Amino acid sequence: MATVVTPPAASSGAGTWYSGTLTTNPSDAAVLVDTGALAAGKYFLVVSAWASVAAAYDVQHRNAANSATNKSQRRAVAANGNDDLVLGTLTLVASERLRVAQAGALTGVIQVSLFVQPVGT
Repeated sequence: MATVVTPPAASSGAGTWYSGTLTTNPSDAAVLVDTGALAAGKYFLVVSAWASVAAAYDVQHRNAANSATNKSQRRAVAANGNDDLVLGTLTLVASERLRVAQAGALTGVIQVSLFVQPVGT
C-alpha cells in the first residue's frame, strides 16, 4: 500500500519530480539523481528509492558551486524493497541543489527519485 504525502498548503509553485533512471551496477559516489541548480527559497522534499539488492545511498544538499556537500543523510533500502523519506522543508540559497549518490559500489539495480515542491521563501 502506497503512502500519500501531501505538501504544505502554502505552495508557491508546482512541484517537480526528478526521476532517476534504473542504474545497473553503480560505482561508489555515482550520482543517481540531481535536481540541478534551484532558485533560492524553501522547498518540501521527498525521496523515493527502489533497489534489486540491499543498497545504501546518500541524500545530499550541495552548495551553489556544486563543489561540496552542505548536509548529507545516508539511507538504506532492502533487496527488492522501497525506501521513502519525507525530508519536510529545507531552505536553499540560489543555485544550491539536491542530489542522491550511491554509497558503496553496488552489484544490482537501483532507482531513486526526488520530489521537490517550492513552499515559499
